[in-house]
Order: sequence, then structure tokens, then C-alpha cells
Amino acid sequence: MAKTAKKKSAKTIGKRKKSTKTAAKKKVTKVTKKKASKKKVAAAALSSGPRGNPGADSLSVVKQALVNGAENFYGAMPRFWGRYFKGPGNTSPQQYHAAEGLVLRSNGIRLLPIGRQTTSVGGTEAKGRSDGEDNANAILGEVASVSGDVLVFLDVEQSHPLSRTYYRGWVDGIQGVGASNLVNFIPCVYGSFSANPTWTALAAEFANGVPCGGVWIARYMVANGCTSMPAWSDTRTRPPALPAGVPVLAWQYAQNCHSIDLNQCNPNHEADFLAGLIAP
Repeated sequence: MAKTAKKKSAKTIGKRKKSTKTAAKKKVTKVTKKKASKKKVAAAALSSGPRGNPGADSLSVVKQALVNGAENFYGAMPRFWGRYFKGPGNTSPQQYHAAEGLVLRSNGIRLLPIGRQTTSVGGTEAKGRSDGEDNANAILGEVASVSGDVLVFLDVEQSHPLSRTYYRGWVDGIQGVGASNLVNFIPCVYGSFSANPTWTALAAEFANGVPCGGVWIARYMVANGCTSMPAWSDTRTRPPALPAGVPVLAWQYAQNCHSIDLNQCNPNHEADFLAGLIAP
């Protein structure tokens, strides 16, 4: 009798273990299916819905062959092209130069000016002011005619967060030079979606009355290379720390595709965004 009881007990324990394992497997399967379902919903949302017009930016000089490549990839002409401005007289091909204006103009592409001094953006107010003045003077020196309201984007990479003092000085710098030349340079920021220190610093200065006309967000659909344009998504492009009064104007959703980065306008702000860029 004792042996029989032991055997029954062992069988019961075995059944319980199997039951526990089965329940655990079912739980894991449910969680996995739930995650997969969420991914499918997210993918579906990005495959359907409104899209903005395409745009490009490049480290290299804008030539007709580069524009043709962008048009072939998109199936349409880019509406804007981002290029770097550092200081007047800078001869680096990474910076915009006046000759590029003819190519952009002949293709009806507007110029998006980017102030670039990546490693300095965490610096002092004085450094920000000096760089802002250089950026503004570079734009005025290389673009044939600049007037009215012009959006200028400060390049802020995730490896070098923006400081409050630098941003305050940079805004003073570009606006001061602009006012002296009857141009209203509107400060904007380019940065990664997850660059929380940058957006927190910007929010603090914005709350203190330092203007920001909008942001251009980098958040990639693929790590590197070409991909089709996703539907616009406020959820994917608006950092939580960004103030409600600062619009997201464009989304850089892929990099290094045929020597350009891939972008789209925010369809909700497209007209105002493009109007604020330069017709070179």
C-alpha cells in the first residue's frame, strides 16, 4: 500500500509540474502574441495614413546628379534640402556654397539652413552667441537674397546635448545679425527623438521666453540605408519633454540612402514650414 501511495503521489506531482509548465508556456505565448499584435498595429499605422512631402539633407555638395538620385528614389522631387552653415568664408565642401543655389533653384527645392558646430552646443552663452553670429553671417554671405522670416536649425547630436546657456546665446546671435540685415532668423533645433537632456534644456529656455520656431526630429525606421516613407506619426516624432508650443516640422526617418538622408515634412505644418525656408 505504501508503495502504491508513493507512486500515486509521484504521478500527481508530475501532473502538477506539467500543468504548471503548460500554464507558464501559455502565459509566455499570450505575452508574445500581445507584443506581436502591438507591433502589427504599430506597423499598420506607419504603413497607412497621411504623409508629408519628401525632403533631403546631405553632407556633400548638392549637384544635379544627387538631386536626380533623390527624385528617382522618392518618385517625386524633394521639396527641401538641408545643408550646413558654419561661418563666413568656410571653404569646406561639407558647408553650403552659393553655386549649389542654382541647382536647388532650377529644381524648385527650398534650402533648409543648418547651423553646425556640433561639439560646442553644450557650451557657454558667449560661445553660443559667437556661433550664432557666424551661422547668420554665413547664410547671408552664401545665399544671394535672404529676406523675411527664415527658419534656421541648430544641429544638436545626441552625443553632445544642448545646454540652456548655449541655446540662449545662439538665439541672440542669429537674431541680432538678422535684425541688422532686415531678416528675421527664427531659431529652430534639429535633434534625436530620445535626446532628453536637449529637449529638457530647450523646454526650460522656452518657458523663460527664449523662442523656438520648431524642431526637426531624427528617428530612424532602419539603422542605416534606404526605406520607404512611413506615414506621419506624432507619437514617433514628438519627444515627451518638448513644450506644447513648439511644433515638430520635419522627420528624418532614415540616413545614408544614396548619399542623402531621408526626410518628410509634417503634413500638419507643411505650408508654414516650407514658407520659412529659403528660395535660393
